[in-house]
Amino acid sequence: MLYGIDVDGPNNPRSWGHCLIVIETGGLRIVHWGDSRHNPPDNIWKALENIGIAFLPVDESQHVMRHIHTQAIIDRLKPRVIIPHRYYIWDVVQRQSTLQTADAWVEAFPNSEHILKPKRTYRIEEVRKLDRIVHFFGDNVIFDKEAWFKNGS
Repeated sequence: MLYGIDVDGPNNPRSWGHCLIVIETGGLRIVHWGDSRHNPPDNIWKALENIGIAFLPVDESQHVMRHIHTQAIIDRLKPRVIIPHRYYIWDVVQRQSTLQTADAWVEAFPNSEHILKPKRTYRIEEVRKLDRIVHFFGDNVIFDKEAWFKNGS
């Protein structure tokens, strides 16, 4: 139960259905874990074997997924790289959002690296040498924030 809501299903709110996207390119398998539960059926886990990079929803509000569930996914997938997503960025996300930052989770993770640019290239040879490292982009975004603000977006 999270805030009185059954997030473990199967009778959970629709927003906690499974929304997983797997991209395979150049032998590298990437999973984007959207607004999803932590416990997909076994046939889905089978399809998630050999994940190199896992984008996981991480923020202090834990409204998409509790940290214990995030860790369970990491333990089961054993991705080479974990990239937190769906967290609060003060000048991008609306102030009334329930999202919070991912900073504390990243700092508590035993193996993490802050990526100081909004872009990073991953090569399979490099990824294969990594083992469950968090790459955290922090407040960096790929678009031009100043132009975005100027255009009122």
